[in-house]
Amino acid sequence: YGSPDTGLSGLAGGMSHDRQAGTGYLLGISQEWLSRHASLQGSWRHASPAFVELGRELGAIATRASLQASLRPYPGIQTSAGWLREDRRDRDDLAIYNLALQFQLQAGSQWIISASNVPGSGWTRSLAVFQTLAGRQSLAAQLQLDPDGNLSSLLQWSWQPDDHPWSLRADRADSRRDGHDSSSRISAIYNGSHGLGSLGVVDSTAGRSLQGNLSTSLSWVPGSLFWGRRLSDSFVVVDTGEPGITLYRNHQVAGRTDAHGRMLISDLQPYHPVLLALAADEIPLA
Repeated sequence: YGSPDTGLSGLAGGMSHDRQAGTGYLLGISQEWLSRHASLQGSWRHASPAFVELGRELGAIATRASLQASLRPYPGIQTSAGWLREDRRDRDDLAIYNLALQFQLQAGSQWIISASNVPGSGWTRSLAVFQTLAGRQSLAAQLQLDPDGNLSSLLQWSWQPDDHPWSLRADRADSRRDGHDSSSRISAIYNGSHGLGSLGVVDSTAGRSLQGNLSTSLSWVPGSLFWGRRLSDSFVVVDTGEPGITLYRNHQVAGRTDAHGRMLISDLQPYHPVLLALAADEIPLA
């Protein structure tokens, strides 16, 4: 339920059945509020011991609660603080606190200073810098210091051609935890209307390997079957009535309409504005 005054409220429920464990249930609530200078997000969920969640032990997490708040006092500056707690049945309970400061020194440059704390383990601190380069290139660097004083670093270069779903990425990671571990990777990444995927070569202290992944799905919306990304919490079907019309999302090319004149945008964020536009010169005159 969305309201300009209260924000976005959500209620979730789920059930599962296992031959040995029986029937399990899941309940959850969430709240998100957003303004020009601040935001607040909170959620809570509870699962019964018999609830089956893919990728986890049976009923592993009993309850999970989180709270995140951010403040943007000036343009280009944002501070945030968050808290997460999980009451677990398979291991010790988990609690995490995090703080972050994000700011821009100039156009195309972004700095993020963050710290997170796990009670009993200590603070992990990090500094990340993102810089836009010429020719649709970007450079990112990160330094991280864990509670034991181990330092790790990451340097990443990426290139994204104009109006193209494929991009290139190269990165180098070094870690001083339990000796000196390092790895280098070069990947071709697909981020298009049919899904997400990557294929790359990794060279590390453990050896050399070829790694790849692909995420795609078939989604049926009354009247059309779409091949693309998985549906998220919010999606929209744009119906132009004409095939091959270019659709822009926040001034970036999102794709073209199919043979029926439709296009599915599956990864919208709830309660966040998005600007959609059509290429006017491609629309046939009546």
